Amino acid sequence: MKIILWIDKLTGQFFKMDGKPSLKDDVENFDCIEVNEEAFKKYEEMKAEGHILVCKAGKIEIQKEIFDRKLKIEEIKKELYELRLEYDAAPFEFEVGGIKYLQNNRSIDQSNLTRIVVMCQAMKKTEFENWKFYTKDNSEKYVNLTLQDMLRMANIMQAHTTKAMATETLLSHNLENLTDKELKEYDAKDRYEKAYKNM
Repeated sequence: MKIILWIDKLTGQFFKMDGKPSLKDDVENFDCIEVNEEAFKKYEEMKAEGHILVCKAGKIEIQKEIFDRKLKIEEIKKELYELRLEYDAAPFEFEVGGIKYLQNNRSIDQSNLTRIVVMCQAMKKTEFENWKFYTKDNSEKYVNLTLQDMLRMANIMQAHTTKAMATETLLSHNLENLTDKELKEYDAKDRYEKAYKNM
């Protein structure tokens, strides 16, 4: 199916219309070309990416690219924040009695652990019964923990949270130092993963 594009004779910019120019003013001010649907979609994607497209001698080409550096940095910061949340909450291995379990690191897990540690200390208890872990096949396992186990787990949780936050901060602060080209090609997931491993 062909799509009709009207081209402004003065600026060369174009837009989609249902029919060819027929009114006197329209004919004086606009040329028109027909393109297939695939080409039109490509032009629309290029416009969405910030390119200014014009038609010269019946051919569509890029006239100028508008790059909003501030907006791009904000978009990347949002991606880095989402990655920080993902890495922060990711489960980690925790060993009790020679057996390795998986422990989530969500805010609710940290809060529960803190409350239990405070309660055990207030009641002078040295053990908490039935803390829920997960196994590698995602089944639930309830295990008794000593106060020392819980303090060790709290330290690991805090270390994970700190590492995730430090990675986000390091990458976010470095964005201003990047060139426009580097910002356009920025792969937040890849950069976060590498920086996290090196923290």
